[in-house]
Amino acid sequence: YTHTNLFGNLTRLDLTTVAGWAQLPTPWAVDAQGPVVKLEPAFTKKGILEPYLLWSLVPTLASDVQEGYQYWSAGERLGVSRWFAGVLSLSLSHNLRRLDFYAVDPAFDRQESLLGRDFRDPFVLSYVELQASVALADSLTKPTEGVIVDGTYDLAGGLLAGDYSFHRALLCLRAYHRPFRKLQRASRVQAGTISPDGVQAAVPFSFKFYLGGSSTVRGFGSKRLSPMLHECLADACTDIPIGGLSMIQGNLELRYRLLKKLSLVAFGDLGDVQIETLVWEPGEWNFTAGPGLRADTPLGLARLDLGFRLNRRDAYPGEPTWAVYFGLGEAF
Repeated sequence: YTHTNLFGNLTRLDLTTVAGWAQLPTPWAVDAQGPVVKLEPAFTKKGILEPYLLWSLVPTLASDVQEGYQYWSAGERLGVSRWFAGVLSLSLSHNLRRLDFYAVDPAFDRQESLLGRDFRDPFVLSYVELQASVALADSLTKPTEGVIVDGTYDLAGGLLAGDYSFHRALLCLRAYHRPFRKLQRASRVQAGTISPDGVQAAVPFSFKFYLGGSSTVRGFGSKRLSPMLHECLADACTDIPIGGLSMIQGNLELRYRLLKKLSLVAFGDLGDVQIETLVWEPGEWNFTAGPGLRADTPLGLARLDLGFRLNRRDAYPGEPTWAVYFGLGEAF
């Protein structure tokens, strides 16, 4: 729901709501299940202090289920952003989140788990986020030519209080080129690292890096390209992704328009997540590839991808070596 003139003073309201039920990893092999709920009204207004500033206030209430835990969360984001010359965008925001866990797997117990001090239930996360974007492309939403560079820096804890204290940095480069009318080339490279620091030096595992899924490294399940916590109860053993502090990712797609509303895609992905800060090991990078289809529908661009793992198949025992993905919109 969108209202562009709330209170009659040009305040914009974008209301996002989600309500559903999730079953992990699949409906026919359920290890965890629970409600997925999200209520997020976003209020934005231009012109306070300076005509080109855009202010935003986004309170959020959510519930979700992940491998090993479920949670309720409430929080807010208060920020301001501005474009310069239509090319450079800068934004600064304060984010506050409170998470309360339930249905927690015993592997996450702070007394026994390898996660140790990183698991706190409940916890409050308070951080400021600085984002910068340089857009040298023909479009921000559907680029076909040009380059877009995005950088994000988060600072948590310290004078901001909260139960965690860390630095988090992420840099992303996207490039697009159309050599022929029907052929589109798209590529992306991004890397990130997190450094715990200060009195409350730790990082919540929900805020660490994970890869795998329909928009990162296809061939892995969602969040399955990650350091794992191996747990055995009775005769059954499971691996729970716990995230890492360093991440590298690369994607390349060739998109060929076959018909007016149907395109063929060939893609290659690479990625790795390390448990330590500022650690990148090229010998442990994971490569995947596969074909895809894109179809223009009344709901938007529908995406179907089939990803295959090409190397290090023994590094994640028990994980499938291929995966099918459905989605809306391009992967990047």
